[in-house]
Amino acid sequence: MYADAIVDLRRARRRRRLQKINVSEALYRGYLTVICVAAGVWVLANLPKDTHVNPHHVAVAAAHGPAAVGLVVAFAVVLAIRSGSRGGPLVLEAPDIQHLLLAPLPRVEVLRTPALQRIRTMVLGGAVIGAVVGLLASKRFPKLPVAWVASGTAAGAIAGGLMVGAGLLASGRRLRPWLASLISLAVLGWSVLDLHFHVETSPMTLVGRVALAPIVGGVWSWAIVLLPVAVIALALVALGGISLEAAMRRASLVGQLRFALAVRDLRTVVVLARLLAEERPRRRPLIRLRPSSGTFWAVWKRDWQGLLRWPGARLIRVVVLSAIAGAALRGVWEGTTPLLLAAGVCLWLVGMDADVGLAGEVDRSDTAKSLPVEQGELLLRHVPASVVAVMLVAGAGGLAGAQITGFSAKSLQLAIVILPVAAVAAVAAAAVSTVRSVYGSGSGLFAFSPEATGITVVIREILPPAIATTGVLPVWAAHHLAKRPAVELSVATSWGWLPLFVSGLVAVWLSYRGLK
Repeated sequence: MYADAIVDLRRARRRRRLQKINVSEALYRGYLTVICVAAGVWVLANLPKDTHVNPHHVAVAAAHGPAAVGLVVAFAVVLAIRSGSRGGPLVLEAPDIQHLLLAPLPRVEVLRTPALQRIRTMVLGGAVIGAVVGLLASKRFPKLPVAWVASGTAAGAIAGGLMVGAGLLASGRRLRPWLASLISLAVLGWSVLDLHFHVETSPMTLVGRVALAPIVGGVWSWAIVLLPVAVIALALVALGGISLEAAMRRASLVGQLRFALAVRDLRTVVVLARLLAEERPRRRPLIRLRPSSGTFWAVWKRDWQGLLRWPGARLIRVVVLSAIAGAALRGVWEGTTPLLLAAGVCLWLVGMDADVGLAGEVDRSDTAKSLPVEQGELLLRHVPASVVAVMLVAGAGGLAGAQITGFSAKSLQLAIVILPVAAVAAVAAAAVSTVRSVYGSGSGLFAFSPEATGITVVIREILPPAIATTGVLPVWAAHHLAKRPAVELSVATSWGWLPLFVSGLVAVWLSYRGLK
């Protein structure tokens, strides 16, 4: 009886919502997204002509790969646990919270359908991501692509199930933040120990064995499939214990987040995501700065005051993203070209976090207009502090990630060469994303043709990651274009002109366009 009434209410609300949707526009967006994603996967899978790795590298990947993949899965599960302690991963609608969850009904009956929908989405999404990764892995490693796609799909589905199950269980049990952090540290530390001591004891490492099944074998590792099933079953039993206050807060923020994504206001997306994660700046900076004079030094000091107030979670996120970028560049140096895109995206996200001063100026655009300084010049004055911050924090994390498969003196030399240009490109990409006028409507190069609006949107969406990726292109050039090892650093240095040129174009755009 309860279930029938809940289903009828949701169907009525869905019908009213569908009446406001333009079907043709929704189909246009859908097929445009499918075409772009399919084209991107095809480019990554077919354009890079990377050769297969030799037997030695296959043996190294088989020995250390499961623990490395398990560390990535552990990090994703940690994010899910922390999200669950703050009310996630369910995003309930306000009517469900205000009427159904407060009614004299079993909460499990109300929450079961949204929970199952979330589980389905996470498992299928993980399977798709795993399949794409498996397809890319088949370009470098032996065995048929079918085997890699199958193992990647299975590992992605298991990882998705672990993530959603851990998040739902943490939410249903109302884990305190300190307890969630303690559990997260244990999960992550277990995988780190596996990677360091070259053992396979963590359940996440077993997920890595499933992902690398074509080269590691081991049928017994597939028993890990039972773990996400058990975690999800426990989570469904504990659904009724969620916090209504946290659910209402999450519903409000996610609603605003979806609207910001719809209008492509990336700055608002970043702010709302930080509110959703309950990221609050430090009340006191890590280091107190002395007073300074001069307009340039005033901007420099204000930017560093914001950077020194980073919460611990943001600092950890930047270091982890930098380490991932460093590990991806190590893979590019070893011959896996598609990892170049992963490094560029990670550096772009690092630049978004480091872009404190420019983001604050954009948020207070009315105040900036009242200052006796040109708006474009004021925006450019915020760039140096962000570049130095990326070089310091991302440099340390990137160097650590680049040594994931063993110490390499060449990586240290390359870091000295590419770190400045990579930091400049990352901050330039973040500046393009932060300044709101970059996401204008249909004006610009393609304004004469309404049919080209979709192409314009795609270009604007991929432009910031592309700018950040130019900063790490010297690594690819040094590996593929250098004719002998003695000139690799020279080739990497000579390719530094490209990110500097692109960043210079961004600087000119900022100085002449300013805020609108």
